[in-house]
Amino acid sequence: NGPAWRSERLALNREVLSPAGARKFLPLLDAVARDFAAAMCRRVRESPGRALTLDLHPLLFRFTLEASSYVLYGERLGLLGGAAAGGAQRFIGAVETMLRTTLPLLFLPPPLLRRLHPPLWREHLRAWDTIFQH
Repeated sequence: NGPAWRSERLALNREVLSPAGARKFLPLLDAVARDFAAAMCRRVRESPGRALTLDLHPLLFRFTLEASSYVLYGERLGLLGGAAAGGAQRFIGAVETMLRTTLPLLFLPPPLLRRLHPPLWREHLRAWDTIFQH
């Protein structure tokens, strides 16, 4: 968090967060958004009464992961094609676990946490291992 970090962060912000920088990502986001819309239309066609009556939270979570992966790594995860394949489902579960376990871990120093609540710590580390393997 020193001067070098700040300098690099400012350069990255100019490149990525500027309107011109954001335009570079639009084709990637558009492709994911179109696939998401197609998946929603497919679900409506397949549902009784041809209505969308489902919880959008998990679908929006998949959209966010898919779009983020495509923008950051140039790779699609295949999360919008219906039921996620085994590897994709493990990745989704790992990200959910990482997000759920991060907040409690923020308030205690790691050595103390490892002594007081080792199952939470191990679960968090296993989630990160899965994320990095994907």
